[in-house]
Amino acid sequence: GIAMAVILPEEVLYLHVKVQQPTVFVTSLILTALGFCQVGFLLYIAGKSVAGKGQFGECMLTGFYLTAFLPIALLGDYMLMSNSWVRDLRLAGWDFRKLPDPTAMDLATMILASIVGIALQFWVLVKTLSVVRRLHSVGIVRGLVLVFIGSIVYTVLFFLVFEPALRALTHL
Repeated sequence: GIAMAVILPEEVLYLHVKVQQPTVFVTSLILTALGFCQVGFLLYIAGKSVAGKGQFGECMLTGFYLTAFLPIALLGDYMLMSNSWVRDLRLAGWDFRKLPDPTAMDLATMILASIVGIALQFWVLVKTLSVVRRLHSVGIVRGLVLVFIGSIVYTVLFFLVFEPALRALTHL
């Protein structure tokens, strides 16, 4: 519930998803739920790639637990979006060919948001690593590799599958 309250404003502001339409709202909820399931599935696949011992059901439950950190992780993103340069880039769909004018960048906001964002991401990494190590009975190095593999695959799938699907909702 809280994660959806954090995710929906971003979908409305930056992806222009029309959540007032019931079909769009339900589709957005389903896509978000699939994204949450993806965390558990990636925990399982990445864990098996480093010879982890976690079972599928345990990985799914752990994935749901880890998605509770999403609002905390997104706090840094929201702070970064207060910078008009980053916000314009986000509104352009991260299309770096349409980079906004660099003189519009508020350097102080960018530095502060980056520091807070990095600190929050590090905190989430430490929490995730602790959970993943316990789940798969692996050491620090294999745990880091597991988290790295899962993060990379999640990010790629987000930008190649989920965000385009959410952008398609704007045309409904």
